[in-house]
Amino acid sequence: MPIRHKTTGDVLLESEPLPGSDLRGCSLFEAALEGRDLSRADLRRAELGFSRLQGADLRGADLSGAHLSGADLSGADLSGATLQGARLLGLNLRGANLSRANLTESCLKFANLSGARLESALLTGVDLSRATVVEANLRGADLSESRATGADFTRADLSYASLAHASWHEADLRDARLTGAELLWANLQGARLAGADFLEALLSGTLFVACTDLHRALHLEAVHHRGPSSLDATTLRANVAHLPDAFLLGTSLTADELQVLRNLWAG
Repeated sequence: MPIRHKTTGDVLLESEPLPGSDLRGCSLFEAALEGRDLSRADLRRAELGFSRLQGADLRGADLSGAHLSGADLSGADLSGATLQGARLLGLNLRGANLSRANLTESCLKFANLSGARLESALLTGVDLSRATVVEANLRGADLSESRATGADFTRADLSYASLAHASWHEADLRDARLTGAELLWANLQGARLAGADFLEALLSGTLFVACTDLHRALHLEAVHHRGPSSLDATTLRANVAHLPDAFLLGTSLTADELQVLRNLWAG
């Protein structure tokens, strides 16, 4: 069955793509590829923008440098796929399986990853700004040096994920699970943290700036401080009366400093 344009029906590729097909650099813009078996296909630098790929089988496929912006991959299986450096702007990955996928340095701005599976995925240096990652499973994922300005991670599972050197300005982490997560030198400026579970999370050089609901996070007394972290005046003013001593002392505050701050901003 040839590959056709999703709207006009024009033939874009005469031959039926098979698992492991070589489709490098193919122009399949706005293609109708729903449910197709493209497992292990070589799609490097392919043009797949705004294509329909719902439920497609892309297990182990190589999509390095491919253009997939605006495409619909909801429910697709991309487990073990390589999307390194791919353009994924506004991509719909709702409910997709990206476990163990390599998305290093890819652009996922405004993408929808709600309910997606990203366990042990490699997301180093990705840009998730304004992405929707609600209830996604990112357990054990490597998000080091990632950017996620204004991204929505509510109720996401980030247990044992690495956010080392990540910049997550104004990210929404309410009710997210950060159990055992590595937050070394992570920048959480303006992040919303009510209900986020920090049980055994690793902190050092972690930046809490304008995090006015930090006191509503869970298990802050059980984090592991590998070094001092920073809380600005706005964060301290809103939270110091309610945060556990163990957490504040671990950030580098002394007992005397803590008492002064609590007297200054009590209640």
